[in-house]
Amino acid sequence: RRENLDAIVEAVKILSGETNVVIPLHPRTRAALLKRDLLTDIRESARVVEPASYLRMLSLILGAKAVVSDSGGIPKEAFYLGIPSVTLRSEAIWTELVDLGWTRTVDPGSSESILSATRSALQGDPGRPGQPYGDGTSARLILDELIKRFAQA
Repeated sequence: RRENLDAIVEAVKILSGETNVVIPLHPRTRAALLKRDLLTDIRESARVVEPASYLRMLSLILGAKAVVSDSGGIPKEAFYLGIPSVTLRSEAIWTELVDLGWTRTVDPGSSESILSATRSALQGDPGRPGQPYGDGTSARLILDELIKRFAQA
C-alpha cells in the first residue's frame, strides 16, 4: 500500500499540472498522507476537499471530465452519469464496464499506468453504449408477472 500511495501522489502531482484535480479525501487516506508527510504535496497540486456525501459525490462526478478512484462504486456511478473512469485496483470489479470501455483498471502502484489511463479517459473516449444492468423496465415486468399470476389463482 505504501508504494501505491507514492504512485498515486506522483500521478496527482503530474496530472494537476495538466488539468484541475479535485480530491474528496477519505479520513484514512488523509491519515496515511499525514503519516508519510505527503499531504502538503497533494494540497499544493490539487484541490483537497472533505469527504463528500452521496449527492455531493454525484455532483462532483457529473462536473468531471473523468474520475479516478479505488472505490468499487464510483466507476458504476460515473458510468450512469456518462463520465469515463479509472479504477485503481489490480482486478476489475465491474468487468462489464471494462468490456464497454467505460472504466480502465490499472495497477495502483504504477504512476505511469495511472497517468496513461487517466489521460486516455480525459481524451473524451467514454466507451461504447450499452445497458449492462438492464433497460430500467424490470420493476414493470415483475409487476406484470405478479398481476398475471394472481389473476390466475
